[in-house]
Amino acid sequence: MSNRMVSLDGARGIAAFCILLFHLSIEHFSMLYLAVDFFFVLSGFVLANNIDRIKSITQFKTFIILRYFRIMPMLLSVMLFYLIYDLALILYSYVHARPFPELIVTEPLTIIFSLTFLQVFYQPALLVVAPVWSLSAEWITNLFFPIMTKQGRNRSILGTILGSLVVCVSSYLDFEPLIHIGRALLGFTLGYAVSRIQRFYLSKSISLLIIFTLTIPYLMIAPKLGNYQALLSGPFFAFVIVQLSRIETGAKTQMYCSFLGKYSYGFYLWHFPVMMTTGNFLSRVYWFQNLNANVGLISHGFLTAMVTLLATFLSIRIFEVPIRTWAQGRFNPITQ
Repeated sequence: MSNRMVSLDGARGIAAFCILLFHLSIEHFSMLYLAVDFFFVLSGFVLANNIDRIKSITQFKTFIILRYFRIMPMLLSVMLFYLIYDLALILYSYVHARPFPELIVTEPLTIIFSLTFLQVFYQPALLVVAPVWSLSAEWITNLFFPIMTKQGRNRSILGTILGSLVVCVSSYLDFEPLIHIGRALLGFTLGYAVSRIQRFYLSKSISLLIIFTLTIPYLMIAPKLGNYQALLSGPFFAFVIVQLSRIETGAKTQMYCSFLGKYSYGFYLWHFPVMMTTGNFLSRVYWFQNLNANVGLISHGFLTAMVTLLATFLSIRIFEVPIRTWAQGRFNPITQ
């Protein structure tokens, strides 16, 4: 794996951890939801070469199929978890003669919208795992963006304009599904665009200094923009990614970054159901109830992170690797 991709893998893992901190509702980390826009830009950046290789309908179909089998296995593992959870609730209600509770996965439309990655259009499907809205919005972008135009430059210009318009119009109308899609399209397009202009690379020391200098005002200003924050987040993360992509790393750093990258997607999906489960467990533990609020949040976050890593490890071994291996062998791959 190249230094370029390893550095981005590490950044992706850190961004996934930032989303966990946000969902823990820790006061000083309330702006970390902005890391989702980092994922949108990064996705466009790393998929740019694969998109440019698409020259026919057959290649487009192959790209979409392999993208589907890249992102679906981990979600399947989460859905299986909730399926077992639902069945356990049904059994408990039946044994104790209690009314059946509201279920999560076993509702037919939830299954359909989840398996087609269209959860952004069906609110109950987001109950399976809340962060999946971003994957759904990005999936719709994957379906639409490659066919906008055959020319990379034209595609970048058109995507940026269209993504910005969608963000502005949907924010004005306060139509949440379209807001999500606009954020994904704008971020993905900017990531794709900067992958084409990597000559704007600065030295490591200068780029890190600029990133650090811009981060603080960005975190102060972006949340105040409300639904329009993607207009600032996209360009900011595009600059960050194009600089990080060229930073060389040592052997140990590469090892850590590779680990973070390998577990980042599973961590992003699994942390939410794990956080809910561990929260319910800890709320019943006497010593936890007497902890200081901040200590309790830290303890909850640590337990969630550990269990999430375990769930991700098992999901990779049982679901992701076998299914992705089958898909890449079954179809003529144009992407990895």
